[in-house]
Amino acid sequence: MRRDPRKYLEDILQCILEIELTVGGLGFETYQEVFLLRRGCERDFIIIAEALSHIGQISPELHSRVDHVRDIANFRNIIVHGYMYVDDAYVWKVIQESVPILKQQIEAWAAELDAAQHP
Repeated sequence: MRRDPRKYLEDILQCILEIELTVGGLGFETYQEVFLLRRGCERDFIIIAEALSHIGQISPELHSRVDHVRDIANFRNIIVHGYMYVDDAYVWKVIQESVPILKQQIEAWAAELDAAQHP
């Protein structure tokens, strides 16, 4: 049974919230020093990419609206398969610059799908 794309959007938003709560108020130095903090964020990025992949199977139109969707998939692949090459400074930059944009997009699409479901 296929999941509703809204569930995957909820999964993405949950991961974004976890990232925000994990790094909120911290600086890069703390992020870099705390192993479990880094691993938690990396795990959330893996889930985000996986959820987007499932959305692509269910709703190619919605999937195509995600900015840099290929970059997100590539980022996941580096974390999973090229873990020894993960650059903490790059991950931090993604957290600071890209996650807020993705959050806005996902919230907007979730609202659109909810509105369509409950006119």
